[in-house]
Amino acid sequence: MAVSVIPAQYFQRKRGLANGIVFAGGGLGGAVISIAAEQLIRRLGTAWAFRITGLLTLATGLPAAWLLREQSPRRRTTFIDWRLFRNPKFTLLFLAGSIAMFPLFVPPFFLPLYAQSLSLSSSTGAALVAGFNFSSAIGRITMGLLCDKLGPINTLFLSLLVSGLSMLLMWPFRGGLGLLLAFAIINGFGNGGFFSTMPTVVGNVFGSERVALAFGMIVTGWSGGYLAGGPNCGILAQRVWW
Repeated sequence: MAVSVIPAQYFQRKRGLANGIVFAGGGLGGAVISIAAEQLIRRLGTAWAFRITGLLTLATGLPAAWLLREQSPRRRTTFIDWRLFRNPKFTLLFLAGSIAMFPLFVPPFFLPLYAQSLSLSSSTGAALVAGFNFSSAIGRITMGLLCDKLGPINTLFLSLLVSGLSMLLMWPFRGGLGLLLAFAIINGFGNGGFFSTMPTVVGNVFGSERVALAFGMIVTGWSGGYLAGGPNCGILAQRVWW
């Protein structure tokens, strides 16, 4: 998430599109790694699949981190500015992100298990995750464009609405592979929109100077959803599916 504060420093008029393109790379990478990981696990085992993924992360991440440059060096050295919570806009964004993060990563984690419950192959499960990630990349660019047209806060609401409605109206029903694929595409679209829209919202509300600090604090608030969303849904899935 650290890279997301860089476009906000360089782009003002097309900030949403810039963030959308940057985050779309994560969606495309997720689509590729979904298929690749399934093949690595099948041919080399789980341990080597993790090792190769880690080495690829180092090989691509370190050069990128070395090349990135901030527009202007930040003088502030503090990691937390508690005064931001006095701002109602910051508090609402912090709470919205913290709550939204609980279900956002559940579909890509559990799509393979859901496919297995429908007696579909592991390759089909991996393809569904790849479709989710590819649709997420499309959603990130599209929502980025909409940020510049409709406003970032309206676009953030739209992305969460698409994600939430797809979970309520499509995810609970067993309609076979067709419905599952449609859900993966629609939910991935809204899911990706959230990640590309949030830094644009923070950048527009708090400005380029404070975007790194404010966004860092907001992302820290997502840790509860990262840690508890998957396990809680796993407990529910175990009771319902098996």
